[in-house]
Amino acid sequence: MTDLKTRWKIYEGPNPWTSDFFKTVHQESNIELLNGYAYFKTQKLTTPINISGTNYYYTSGEIVSKFDDIPYCSSFSDAGYLYGMFEIRCKLPKKHGQYPAYWLLGNTSWPPEIDLFEFNGNDHNMFFSGVHWGPNNAPQNCYQFYNYPFDLTDDFHTWTVVWSPTAVTFFFDNKELRTDNIITHIPGTVSPNMMERCKWMKMKHQIGSGLNWPYSSETTFDPLIVDYIRVYKPTGYTPYTTGNFDNWHDNIVKPLYLNTPYKSTQDWILDKVVSTDNYNSLSYMNVVQGGGKFYYKGDFNLLWSTYWYNYGSGAQFYATPMNWINTIDGNISVATANEIPFFRKGNQLQYYQNSAFNTINGVANVQSTIIANPNGLQVIYLGTDNNIRECKRTSLMTNIWTTTLRTSTNNVSSEIIFDNNNYNIIYYRNTANQLVKLVLNTSSSSATVISTISDVFSSLAINPTSNRIYYKTSTNNLIYYALSGATWTRYAFNAVSPYSGTSSVPVDNVAKNICLGENPHQVYYIGTDNRVWVVYWDGTWRSTAIDWKVNYAARDLKITNPTTSNKTLCFVGADNKIRRFYWNTCEVLNPACNNHQYFKQGNSNISTENIVANTSDIIITPNPAADIIKINLPADFTGITNIEIYTINGQKVKQLNTDIATNSVPISDLTNGLYVIKIENSKKTSIQKFYKN
Repeated sequence: MTDLKTRWKIYEGPNPWTSDFFKTVHQESNIELLNGYAYFKTQKLTTPINISGTNYYYTSGEIVSKFDDIPYCSSFSDAGYLYGMFEIRCKLPKKHGQYPAYWLLGNTSWPPEIDLFEFNGNDHNMFFSGVHWGPNNAPQNCYQFYNYPFDLTDDFHTWTVVWSPTAVTFFFDNKELRTDNIITHIPGTVSPNMMERCKWMKMKHQIGSGLNWPYSSETTFDPLIVDYIRVYKPTGYTPYTTGNFDNWHDNIVKPLYLNTPYKSTQDWILDKVVSTDNYNSLSYMNVVQGGGKFYYKGDFNLLWSTYWYNYGSGAQFYATPMNWINTIDGNISVATANEIPFFRKGNQLQYYQNSAFNTINGVANVQSTIIANPNGLQVIYLGTDNNIRECKRTSLMTNIWTTTLRTSTNNVSSEIIFDNNNYNIIYYRNTANQLVKLVLNTSSSSATVISTISDVFSSLAINPTSNRIYYKTSTNNLIYYALSGATWTRYAFNAVSPYSGTSSVPVDNVAKNICLGENPHQVYYIGTDNRVWVVYWDGTWRSTAIDWKVNYAARDLKITNPTTSNKTLCFVGADNKIRRFYWNTCEVLNPACNNHQYFKQGNSNISTENIVANTSDIIITPNPAADIIKINLPADFTGITNIEIYTINGQKVKQLNTDIATNSVPISDLTNGLYVIKIENSKKTSIQKFYKN
């Protein structure tokens, strides 16, 4: 208890929020430290305690902030915080009638208040969180109720809030719930007066249990068990000592979890294209139609494609070969506007159009590197003599092609890319490791060496406006050439190290497949550790892995919709399965207040009211050694049964249909955390949760 008191104030005295027969008084004896946890106990008294003429029938525990993060304000108010990230991991009490909560409260007055959670002990499926910025009689508050199809008291859970001068963002189990960025709602933002901030906007954080309005007939209660409470300040934070509160705006709170550092507004989520559960992507994966379709060389050396279809069990990807007879050798490039794949078979240049395989006559010297114009009328390839050739046709209705030799130097390497704004300009790497620009004139071509240093090794990539070209060196460094006027200038990428926080550290872990997001703010690639990495700009160049736990990206990283919030990073994993990270914006920005948010399934909801089967109907057996879960269906689950796995916030990550009683579902591709499994057939629906660790 001594250790707890060095960090917290133990609050003793009447609980002002309780009323009537459930009046509660806080006592130090109701808090116990045991085996690394803090237990906050609620007890019913056989004899009430009388304080100033009022009887109190229950006791409970509560602790309050002891430390002050603003020395300048210490003479104006109690200890507390102005902005930061606040997080608690705890296990809620199971007995009915209890009312645990974790909240930030105005230092010397109420409001303001930020509630990470309040839990009504009579409803184990729900908690609510929100903000008070004015008195109740206005009312000036906004709260959201979150309902889940499982008992919240069964497991430890984590609640987090990031409170900044521009937003209040709530998280549950490391996933974003909602963001409020209406300035008048955010404590500490609209009051410029320094003393007012010290006295009113600065907030102390509290945790406690007890009884309130969820009336209870219980006589004994379970404790609230707290694993930890943590407070974070921004990277580079300097305590306020002069009354200047603006330096917070120069820093960024980074609740990383499994996400990129700009987590406060967006989130990467890992998914698997379900069509490839039974089939392999062997090489040359291409993505078209905004990430809604894939072409690749797959099993049996065939040209495969995926398609998105709903057979009645939910829309999903399926896979099929374009033909079961015609094999291909590789180097696929898809003319995306007309969805025509071009590829190499032997030394021939072929393409698939109008449900048929076609050969471009006279082309039998293809070595590698095929790139197709989106319109399907122009194709560039590298010949066996290390020269570039161009094939063109006048319309999609013809198979008559004209082939033109575009270089005669015999020194083109395997890296060729189009200029995004002019398909008569291409860039390539020559055998001297130089970057070369090639202009395709009507009857001739002109080549210009861009490089000032012969260090172009692989992974050429060009940004959407075609004024930056990126590549990696032989030592895995990230380099780019930027065009200003008619001059190309070489730049070596330096960024803040994700390991040490040191600035201006060379980016030297590039393995393959550089691709670009918003120009010029995001550069993605597969790293030497087989993770997908991003180098991004937020006023400083920074480098980090998209997901530190996912390190099986093997090849063919592609980005779709790069300048929109619908961007997707697609790649082939070490298991030859197609994976994708998709960019998920905040689930709810400034939602309607006092709404109930049910467990989300895409754009629809799953309410616990619709669950007709008991969770005991389904037997789930974990098998960590094999990284699978076994699902045993009861006898009344006959016929086709649909099994779906969701993240804690309702993002579907796995689906299968089965008509057998015992099923083994692989979960090696899932990151650690809590998941919900929904099992449904025409007769019943059952929902359970499981934790992968």
